[in-house]
Amino acid sequence: MPANLYKYQRYRWLGDPEKLAMRYREFHLASLVNAATKITGSSKDKCTKLVKCVEGQYNKAFALIMESGDEMIHNDWQRVSVAPPLLQRPFPQMLELSGDEADERTQPEKELLEHYQEAIKATDPLRSEVLKDFYLRVRAEPISLVPCCWDRESLFSLLHALIAVIARWDDISNGKSPCPIDFTQDELQQHETEMELIEGVSSIVQQLQDEGLIPLGVMVRPDARDVNDHFKKEFMDLAEDERQRELHAKVWPYQ
Repeated sequence: MPANLYKYQRYRWLGDPEKLAMRYREFHLASLVNAATKITGSSKDKCTKLVKCVEGQYNKAFALIMESGDEMIHNDWQRVSVAPPLLQRPFPQMLELSGDEADERTQPEKELLEHYQEAIKATDPLRSEVLKDFYLRVRAEPISLVPCCWDRESLFSLLHALIAVIARWDDISNGKSPCPIDFTQDELQQHETEMELIEGVSSIVQQLQDEGLIPLGVMVRPDARDVNDHFKKEFMDLAEDERQRELHAKVWPYQ
């Protein structure tokens, strides 16, 4: 079994022992293998290979290869049937198209995704019906962001999702009830300012990626730290006062 199977690599808090300890959860490998054995229906079927998939940056997914030849995917709880259909992904992240839908190179990917969607209609009609909701993402986004935003000590994404709910509330509620969420003009103006700042940072990040200086991601490789420190300082120096410096520090994506 690979020695780095459980190794964390790209988290902001990788070097913070206190946060690592707070987030630590014991992983019961034996329980996972036993569950896979039960699913195959044979107590004699053994797991011969366990591979960590590249299913997203923060959620762990494992592929289990059984002695019988069966293959199973173990995913985090929010991706499987125990989560409410509203919070489940429409499809596994590994099935996302790698390019534009019109690109001929993505045609095999589109066929695989369509096959998965048809299979869901047959095997899980309730989930299929929920996923048809045109405003599903607008409704689900605030719920899915609530735990994450506290960990990142940033409410920007949650606020942005709630503003989208307000904008679509009449469609979501069919005009049957008033929107329970409201923001002051000052709060909306501050959010717009942060949005413009983040859009500016995004262009900087993309330029750094395109020029091969810093790869996309939240953790910077040791050999790119000097470049990161240089551009972060330049970005921080654009702030006009201490409040803006705090805001610039918060939106800078690299650690």
